[in-house]
Amino acid sequence: MRYLSAEISLSLDDLAWLMIIVSDNVATALLLLEIGGPEAVNKTMADLGLPTGRLSSFEEMWEGAPFGTATPRDLAEAYVHLDERCREKLARQQDLIGLPRLLEQSPYAVDLGFTMPVRVFNKTGVGPTTFIDSGLFETDSARWVVAAMASEQPGPTIRPDDPAPSAFGEIGNFLYRAWHSPAGGDGIS
Repeated sequence: MRYLSAEISLSLDDLAWLMIIVSDNVATALLLLEIGGPEAVNKTMADLGLPTGRLSSFEEMWEGAPFGTATPRDLAEAYVHLDERCREKLARQQDLIGLPRLLEQSPYAVDLGFTMPVRVFNKTGVGPTTFIDSGLFETDSARWVVAAMASEQPGPTIRPDDPAPSAFGEIGNFLYRAWHSPAGGDGIS
């Protein structure tokens, strides 16, 4: 957003699109301000029974704290609360270097009228030495949620061929092969 004209007027929905599909940090900050800040998110996470899902305050972030924290369980559990508008945005997330990288899917398929064998609703996050990927994955016969986190990564930028994204891709592919058939299951695990 920092490269767009100053006169632009974006809706909350526009900010959410930018936050999810291109990980725009300015859009994320503006959206957070509009909804009541990290405290509002933290209250919602607690109300949903996800106590470790927490955003740092703006002051904490300024002092070097991570953007947020969560256990893989609470991060995965958050995906069962997605409404259709959230799923629509997450389906177009463009950073597909982790869990969905080896799957037969595309963030552009729905816009082109194609139905993929697996539908992916995920979000990837990168910290100074961390790589996090999580999402809801579904086929015509099964749905599953995955959250994977890796620490002590080689540097502040994660490349697709780094160990964590490569391993996450293998995890995503393994789970797809295990769950995509009717014999694999029919609920979220």
